[in-house]
Amino acid sequence: MSTVLPATSTASRSTKDDVRTFHDTGAAYVLPNDNVEHQRLELQSRLIYELMDNKVLHSPLDQSHVSKALDIGCGTGAVTHEMASLFPNAQVIGADLSPVPEVRQKLPNITYMQGNILDVGDSRFEQNSFDLVFSRLLVLAKPGGWVEMHELSTEVYNIPDNVTSLEYLRPHAITIDQLANSSHPSDASSNRLPFLWEAILNKLLALKGVDPHCAPKIPTLFEAAGLRDIHIKRYMFPWGRWEGQTREEQAIADYTVATTLEIMPVALRKAGEDAGPEYSEETEAALKDIERFQQVLSEGRNFIWICVICGRKPE
Repeated sequence: MSTVLPATSTASRSTKDDVRTFHDTGAAYVLPNDNVEHQRLELQSRLIYELMDNKVLHSPLDQSHVSKALDIGCGTGAVTHEMASLFPNAQVIGADLSPVPEVRQKLPNITYMQGNILDVGDSRFEQNSFDLVFSRLLVLAKPGGWVEMHELSTEVYNIPDNVTSLEYLRPHAITIDQLANSSHPSDASSNRLPFLWEAILNKLLALKGVDPHCAPKIPTLFEAAGLRDIHIKRYMFPWGRWEGQTREEQAIADYTVATTLEIMPVALRKAGEDAGPEYSEETEAALKDIERFQQVLSEGRNFIWICVICGRKPE
């Protein structure tokens, strides 16, 4: 069963009956689970795959040594399918809050499970049992296994007019210290752009225990959890087109412009509804600011970062 939320502005209308369905769960997740969202996730997955040079996984895994892999928050199963294809002899489990839609043929080594991974008491999620955990839950990885997370931050950056080369902004490896201290050469080529909608969304998500700026903090958490051989790669996720972009960056730019007014109001309204009526005025102010944000996107060279972080659990 799913909850529904009326779409009360034209910016958030996505279905013929003007409603979006959501996971019927107490989990801190504010995006829908309907067919419209499935289509968005499929497109997003394909575009990120192309942006990352036609690959998903970055962990240096030996295919012959992977017998069990887990995709947490598998959505439409796009990454689960990729993992099962790369490791045909492995048992691959995809877990999500809602049933996985049948958008592709399910490979024989895939098992899908519905539920909050934090609450599932299942022998298939034993500690120290997975060679690869994609997303989170470090405790499930076995000694020598790899944990890989792909996370973006909602912080928006602008490339000033005096920056003529995008060299440092292209996909690059980055150290933990550089990420934590914003000291990579690419950080000198961009400026942070604050927005009201972002501040309010962050406030609402914090009530759920969610940090939308978690990406640069993950490597330090990996270290604290005892992971070793930590690798970080950072990709620019353009919000709008500008001169000098690659074909893959242009595709991402078109996607973000097309979906910004579509999904962001939905997420904001759901977060505001969950927070309670005392946050309704702030929620409405954030929704109005999204329209200003959309205008800014069309006028400058703006982007967010998406980080890939890999770490190995010690033997």
